[in-house]
Amino acid sequence: MALDKNGLKATLGGIYDDTLDNADLTPEEAKNAFISRLADAIETFVKTAKVNYTSGLTSATGGVVSGTFNHTIS
Repeated sequence: MALDKNGLKATLGGIYDDTLDNADLTPEEAKNAFISRLADAIETFVKTAKVNYTSGLTSATGGVVSGTFNHTIS
């Protein structure tokens, strides 16, 4: 799956609305909730990245490989 920047932005907007604009939370509670949910959103976003091997690794014996791992990330 490709990285979904618009999805991340929507998630971050929701986190902002739920925490920093929430009058029911103390400033400390809002900060802690925001930090925790932000970290979760970033982790989820990064884990959707796909590394695509393009070239660069070779094996003389059919086992151990060497070279430069050329790739793209989507």
